[in-house]
Formats: sequence, C-alpha cells, structure tokens
Amino acid sequence: MQHISSPDGQQKITIITNDTLRYIIDGYTDVVPKENYIKLDISAVPVEGDEVVGCWATNNYQWYLCYDESKIIEDRLDKTKFKFEAHFPIKDGIPTIKSFFRPDCFTFSFDYGELAMKRGDVIIMD
Repeated sequence: MQHISSPDGQQKITIITNDTLRYIIDGYTDVVPKENYIKLDISAVPVEGDEVVGCWATNNYQWYLCYDESKIIEDRLDKTKFKFEAHFPIKDGIPTIKSFFRPDCFTFSFDYGELAMKRGDVIIMD
C-alpha cells in the first residue's frame, strides 16, 4: 500500500495492490472504500512497464492519471474531479509520457507491486 500526496498536501492518492488487482483511491485510506476508487486488472502490464503517470490540479481535474496496459474493472471515481486513462498518450504512433515531465506532474513505477521509483511533484507519505 502506498499513500501519495501532492506537494501542497491538498490532493492525496492511496494505491493498494492485491496480486493482479490494483486500486487507485482518492484520499488517504488503509482500506478500499465503497466510493472514490478505480479497480484495475494489471495482469497484462509488463513488470518492466509497471508505471503510473499523472498530474495534480490540471484541466479542471483534481488529478489526472494514466496507467498503460491496465484494464478498468470498476470505476467509482467522480468524473467531474478525476480523470483516468488506461493507456499512455500516443505521439507519432508510439506511447509516450513526455507530456508528464512538467511542474505538478509525476511518474512512479513499481517492482513486483512495491513502489520502486518516483519522479516529479509527488510526496510518498509512508
């Protein structure tokens, strides 16, 4: 389980991984709530490509996340506040995360379900 915060502490995300399921939850929690989460099947995500990218407070969303090759099983997020995409943006036919290398954005990768690396404007709270 990882608890992640924007640099100003205003936005928080909890990530809970259970085998090939990953929950991304709005807010700081230790359990999967009944609302405000997205449940993903990550069985098709390659180990070397297990990466989440996102931005805080962008385009009228509290946060915007992309998780390439994931499959949305259940989306209980408020679509007026949160944006999620199951594929990285495409440029010239190739997936890219270049647009996330700017202020208020971040990337983090996982190694067998555990947070392995982070870049950008994000605070790991645990």
